[in-house]
Amino acid sequence: MHLQVVGHDGKKDITKNLKSSEFKVGDYLAEGYANLLIERVDEILTIRITKQGEMKIHRGKSEEVGEINLSHDRSKRRVSPSR
Repeated sequence: MHLQVVGHDGKKDITKNLKSSEFKVGDYLAEGYANLLIERVDEILTIRITKQGEMKIHRGKSEEVGEINLSHDRSKRRVSPSR
């Protein structure tokens, strides 16, 4: 399982897939991001930095999703085995 991080550089969205150990919220805040939206299976977390520099954190419940389907993560069927 990885985290998908989407940022915007002013022209386009940039998507990165990170291991959970590689994701550090403080790094993004230090880079100047003022709004972070973190969606988990069971909750939604919003972190916002105000113009006065205050950090506002809001937690909300996610919609119930039931069992997570990871069938799209299956291995590809190949004619010859990969090396």
